Amino acid sequence: MVGTKGHSGVYQRKPGRKHSQATKDKIRKSCKNCPVVHHINGDHNNNRPENRMIVTPSEHVKIHILQGDIKPYGGGRNKSNGRV
Repeated sequence: MVGTKGHSGVYQRKPGRKHSQATKDKIRKSCKNCPVVHHINGDHNNNRPENRMIVTPSEHVKIHILQGDIKPYGGGRNKSNGRV
């Protein structure tokens, strides 16, 4: 059951959480290349079709790198100690 562990150790339902969303979350975690939704204007509450773009997880990362939201992985040598 999706929820939070109460003080008695019994799982309690999160308020407003629907079974369908819990199922979607479980599937998404088990699928490495499942499509994801990119919100073009960055507002996750704005679910208008013109604000959503379906992309692969790797495309999603590239978009956020280009936008400057995350830094690209540099690879190669670790600058602090010269090790790979």
